[in-house]
Formats: sequence, structure tokens, C-alpha cells
Amino acid sequence: MAGLRNSRTGSQARFFGSQILDDATCRTQQLPTRPVQVGPTAVDLVTDVDDQLAELIAGAFVSRSTPVSTTPLHLVVSQWDRGLRYPEFDWASEWIIQGRPVATEHTGRRRIFIDRNHGAVYVYDSDNGAGAIILRRNRHLDLRSFITPFRIFWNWIAQSSGGVIVHAGCVDVNGKGVLFGGPSGSGKSSLSLELSRRGNTLVADDCVWVEGGMAYPVFARAKLSAYSMQEFTPEYLWNTTHFLGVDRAKGFLSIDPRGIPARPLPVSFLVFPRVDRASAVFPVSRQRSTQLLVDDSLRELAGGTARDRLALTQLAALTPAYRLLMGPNQAANVDLVQRIGACG
Repeated sequence: MAGLRNSRTGSQARFFGSQILDDATCRTQQLPTRPVQVGPTAVDLVTDVDDQLAELIAGAFVSRSTPVSTTPLHLVVSQWDRGLRYPEFDWASEWIIQGRPVATEHTGRRRIFIDRNHGAVYVYDSDNGAGAIILRRNRHLDLRSFITPFRIFWNWIAQSSGGVIVHAGCVDVNGKGVLFGGPSGSGKSSLSLELSRRGNTLVADDCVWVEGGMAYPVFARAKLSAYSMQEFTPEYLWNTTHFLGVDRAKGFLSIDPRGIPARPLPVSFLVFPRVDRASAVFPVSRQRSTQLLVDDSLRELAGGTARDRLALTQLAALTPAYRLLMGPNQAANVDLVQRIGACG
């Protein structure tokens, strides 16, 4: 009976994925594509949503202005109220309740995630290089989540080429990629932005694509707190009030305002900041580094997969790691990071 049930679930999952992809692609054939770059991957993005939401989504990524030698990934972002058929998904209730992607034993070459928390359905077909993300209606969306959107989808793409998405910031310090890992509120974003203000190149904030020992930006934005927004010049600042029309706005900084992708950097160091009373830095063991990096990154990927865990474990094993205690003096914190970057 279990085998029969699994077979039926697999058939329903494959039908669901095919219907979402086929319908989304068919209904957007006449719409323009936006060439963008996500990590090392070229993407042709089609947004079948209202203009303000389309601007918010497309602006999250680095524009691609040069030809590519490979066929770009084709991604459609649409909404249920755009006339798409709504396939039945009672078969997926187990994974919806758990907040996890449908098991690959049922989906075959496709990946499927029905995210009821954010009101989105993700489908990716690795064989055909195509994906679709279908969103709920505007009035049910929290548009702040579109400042840096769809990271679980990008992790699927990274997996297909041997990479992984890491919950971390990345700054070029003396030509070396320093990754700042840790949970929300640990200080990694404020530290990355402070290093950027002091002349270092901000490669990525909060989300880094690591592949072959190199760090790539996933998004062209860095989230800003109310305090951070006061520290940057207006021409580099945007605020989602423009799109949201609500009081709970969140700011963001364009990492690459000219639309030129930052070059990938070798991952040289892992730094795990923590807010403390005084600034200090000390090395951490490989075991502790693995725990800090893996647990936090997998939490951001809806639990991730065994492949993600292995890739993150290998990254921690190969990269020197430090714990940075962040005191109230940001100049002292930055100086300690600069010293780390000068090593090796």
C-alpha cells in the first residue's frame, strides 16, 4: 500500500509541476524578458505582476548587459489572479505543514515548494533550465520579503552546478573574500556595511552563492536598518515605502548602483560576529565553525538537504574561521576585520 501511495503522490507531483510551468510559460510568451545575473548564472526573468512589484523584484538582481555563451535560465514570476490554473495540491499537505520542499523521490527532475507562510509556489525543472514562482494576490503579500527574494529557488540552481547558498555577508578585504555568518541580529550586516563605508567592496549582504571556493553575490541589495539608513548618501538609498504604501517600510542599499557585476572572490575567511561589550577576535575550531555555519544557513533554506549540509561542512572545513566580538566602537571592529584580511 505504501508503494502505491508513493506512486500516486509522485504522479500528482509531476502533474502539478508540469501544469504550473507550462501554464506560466504559455501565458507570458509575449512579455519582455529582463536579463539578470544571479551568482554565476545568467537568468532571463519574466515578471507577470503589476509594475511596482515587478520593479521591486527585478531590481533585486544585478543587470546583465553582456552576451552569455550558455542558454540562460528562464524564470517566470506571476500571480494566481493572472488567470493561471490552480492545480489541486492536497497531495502535498505533509510538506506544506512542515514548511519544506516536496521530497525529490516524488518530484523527479523537478523541485517543488509550496510556501504557505509567504504565499508562493516554487517549481524548478533542472533538465529544461526553467522555473516558475507563483505568488498570492498583492493584498496578501508582505512586500518587504521581495527586497531579497526567492533564496530557496536560487539554492536549487546553485545545487545543480555544485554550489550552495550561504546565509552570510561577503566583503572584499585586501582582495580576499571574508564571509560574515550568523543569525539575524548578530551584527553581520551592520559590520559589512561599515566596512563598505570605509572603502572595502561589499560583494553581498545576507546571502552569498559559494561555488568552487568562490563567492558570488545573489542580490544587488543590502538591507538597511533605520540607523544604517542615516549613514548613506541619498542617491544610493531606496525605501520600500515607495512600493508598499505602508508604515512598516524597510530600506535597502544598492550594492552595485552601476549595474556592473562584482567579480567573484575566493572565500578566504569565515567570521562569526556577535554583539558584545568590547571588541575582540579569536579563532574558532573547525567543529564550532561547522556548527555555526551549517545550522544557520540550513534554517534559512527551509531545512535544506543532505547535499547542502555536505557543501557547508566542506566550506567550514577548508576555511579559517574566527569569532568576532563586536563592541560599541565600530572602528575597532573594522580594524580587527582588517587584521584578519591581512593574514595569509
